[in-house]
Amino acid sequence: MYVHRVTKTLETDINLGFTTLRDAAGLDAGFRSAIERDLILGPRLFLSVTPLTQPETDSEDNKLSPQKASPRNSLGIYPEVCAGPDEVREAVRRTLNRGADQIKVLKSLS
Repeated sequence: MYVHRVTKTLETDINLGFTTLRDAAGLDAGFRSAIERDLILGPRLFLSVTPLTQPETDSEDNKLSPQKASPRNSLGIYPEVCAGPDEVREAVRRTLNRGADQIKVLKSLS
């Protein structure tokens, strides 16, 4: 259902005259590939793939970890929770390797 909905939205975007879109986290690089191969109709895409965020705490004993992070939106996009510069660098490398053109950093999940 998700793929069908996104495909229809991308087709609508190009029909409305949008030739380029910047996705702020959520679309998989496969959509860009499908557009480039003329498998689906859509604008040129610049993708973030997965947003990055910092751990949030309600208290010192209740830190959010990547296993506890909740989806950012109804599509189930989970942010990568990064604590410190080393984890951010690793997460950026993983995200770029998954096809991201840019990195989206969320200040918080709330």
